[in-house]
Amino acid sequence: MTDRHIEDMERRCPRLGGSVVSVSYCTTSGTESLPCFKMPDCWWEAFDVDAYLKERLAGPLYRRFIESAQKPQNKISSLIEMINMAKRSKIDRT
Repeated sequence: MTDRHIEDMERRCPRLGGSVVSVSYCTTSGTESLPCFKMPDCWWEAFDVDAYLKERLAGPLYRRFIESAQKPQNKISSLIEMINMAKRSKIDRT
């Protein structure tokens, strides 16, 4: 499977409540320019997410992503991030 094929794949986003997003959206929608912390949970059946991210993120960025993906966010931070993601998604569609 080529990178272009992976980046164009789409699925429903559980964080946005039903909006369809691409892998490329997931790789940029996290905090601090990291991928979304849910990316491994959402895409594990479609491709090897870990290998994909290791290849694209420099060592320190990949470690930061792994650490952030393992720490659950508090509810308020999570809600604010989801609102911002929804706003970005709406802007991208226009």
